Amino acid sequence: MADLECSYCNGTGVVRSCTCGLVAYCGKGCQRSDWRRHKSACPPFIARPVPGKGRGLVATRKLSLGLTVIREDPVLVVSRQRPNYDKLLADFLNLSKETRIGILKLYDFVNTAEDLSDQNKMIAKLKRIVEINSIETFEADQEATKNVYLTASLLNHDCKPNLAWHPVQGKIVVNVLRRVEKGEELTVSYFVQSVGTYERGEGCPTFIQRRERLVRYRFDCQCSICLEEGVADDHKRREFQMLDLAQEGTESQGIGELLSIAERKLELAQELDDQVIFLALIDCWKLSQFVADLTDSEDLAVAHQVAQYKAEAAKFAHILGPCAVQAFNKFDCLQLETV
Repeated sequence: MADLECSYCNGTGVVRSCTCGLVAYCGKGCQRSDWRRHKSACPPFIARPVPGKGRGLVATRKLSLGLTVIREDPVLVVSRQRPNYDKLLADFLNLSKETRIGILKLYDFVNTAEDLSDQNKMIAKLKRIVEINSIETFEADQEATKNVYLTASLLNHDCKPNLAWHPVQGKIVVNVLRRVEKGEELTVSYFVQSVGTYERGEGCPTFIQRRERLVRYRFDCQCSICLEEGVADDHKRREFQMLDLAQEGTESQGIGELLSIAERKLELAQELDDQVIFLALIDCWKLSQFVADLTDSEDLAVAHQVAQYKAEAAKFAHILGPCAVQAFNKFDCLQLETV
C-alpha cells in the first residue's frame, strides 16, 4: 500500500481504500473530497463470501429506497414449460470462456468434482444451476422463462428482503425495497408473488408456509426472521392473512370498516413484510378516498391522508416494476360509483 498513489492528491503513503477496491487514499479527507468524482464509478455492492450462504452481494455504502442497483441481461434462458437441454448446452458453449466460468461458479448442490468433458455430465450440471440459480420471469404476451444472470443470480434469499426484482424487456431490474446500510447483505425473496398474480390471503407467509415455498431451492432459511421470530410473529402473520381475506367479501361490511381493516393490514405489513406494503397502501388509499367521497368531507387532514397513501403507493409501484405501475394506474381510475 505504501507504494500506491492517492487517487485524489497523488501523494504516497496510502492508508485506506474504498470498499470497492478501485481507488485508494492517503486519508479520510482525500476520500471525502474525491467522492463526488468517484461515486458514479463506485459499484453499490461487491460479491464476497457470506457466512453460511456461500457467495452473496454486500452493500459498499448506504443505499436509498428505490435505487436501482442491478440492470442485467441473462446469460442463459430456458423455457419453463418446454425446456430444451440440448439447446441449453449449445447456448452455454457459445458464450465466452469468462462467462462460462462465471456460470459454473454459481451454486450447485452437488459439491463434488466432475468430468465436465462428458456432455451428459455437463448438461446435468447446467440443469442444476438453472434450477437453483435462475429467476423465473413473466412478461406480458411472452413465454415464461428461467433466466440465469452472472450478478443477480448471486443474490441470496431473505424472508424480509431489502431488494425487489422484476423483468423489463428481457433484463432483470433490481431495486432497493428498504434502506440498506453499508456492509449489509443485499437480499431478495425467492418466493414473493408478482402483483399481477397475487391472491388475497397469501401475503405475509407464516414460518411453515415459507419453508414449504423454499423446498425447491434445497436449503433451510437461516435469515433473522426464521431464526428469531416465533409464535407471536406467526400470530400476526395469520392476522394479516385473515384481514386480507376479509376484504374479499365486502357485501356485509361498510367502507369505514373496510378502511379500518386496511389500516391494520398496513401496520402489520410495515412490521412484518415490506413486499406487501404496496397492496396494503392501495387498499388504504382507495378506501380512504371513498370514505371522503361518501361523507363529502372537506377536512384537510382527510385529504392529506388520502394524498399520502397515494404518494406512498406510487413510490412502491415504481420500485416493484411495470406490473405494479399498471395496477396503480388501474386503481387511480377507479371511482366509488363503479365499485
